[in-house]
Amino acid sequence: MKYFELKHPTPAGTKGEFIEEFYYKASIRDEYFIGNHYNGKIIDFSPIIPAIEIGSFYRIPDLFSPGGSIAPRLVFSDLLKEILIEHGAEEKIQFFPITLIQEGRSLNNFWITNFFSYDNEFVDFKQSLFAEEIVAREGNRYIQLKFNSKFFEKRFENLDEFINRVDELYNANNSITTKKLQLLESCDKDVLILDECMSLDIIVSERIKLKIEEKELYGIEFKPLEISDEEWYGSNGLRKQLY
Repeated sequence: MKYFELKHPTPAGTKGEFIEEFYYKASIRDEYFIGNHYNGKIIDFSPIIPAIEIGSFYRIPDLFSPGGSIAPRLVFSDLLKEILIEHGAEEKIQFFPITLIQEGRSLNNFWITNFFSYDNEFVDFKQSLFAEEIVAREGNRYIQLKFNSKFFEKRFENLDEFINRVDELYNANNSITTKKLQLLESCDKDVLILDECMSLDIIVSERIKLKIEEKELYGIEFKPLEISDEEWYGSNGLRKQLY
């Protein structure tokens, strides 16, 4: 099955900011404020969620990242939520209503996410490709005179080996990124979320991609999972050809 990352570039407008203001119903220090709870477990209470004012000159996309105090959560339209729910998204995503405000009008057909379950077990680490960045620091205890980074491509046998290596790198102030991700052929999910080897973008099957395109949802790009970031975002990358 072919898979795609749902990409959501910041909307382009003719004037002003896309997100103009957050309106809080309580202090962000309140224990029930959604920004004080991380993805990774079910929220079993009614979280306090701010309203978001959207700039007047923008068409609101069906998927976007609000950032700010509620990052890294995503905002979905009704239509996108319905499509994903039909294909099992409720097994890993909670949706809470969020109010958007634009030109004085309240829009109540949007939802903010909470990811509570992940699909890391479906990553084919032997076929996926990662890049380690090792930074050599030259200098003394008082002054860092020079930083020299070297990149090394790496594959792993399994998730445990990958996680152990990530810990080693981060403890040494180095890093690792995903160059190319491959899922196991046994994967039969239409909606996946990975938290160990990539950012929290949603991965969908081609079946869902076709439904989203059929409904003409706005502001969503589909990055083929097997395509590296360089191949996608490069000066002559696939993204420029498609979007």
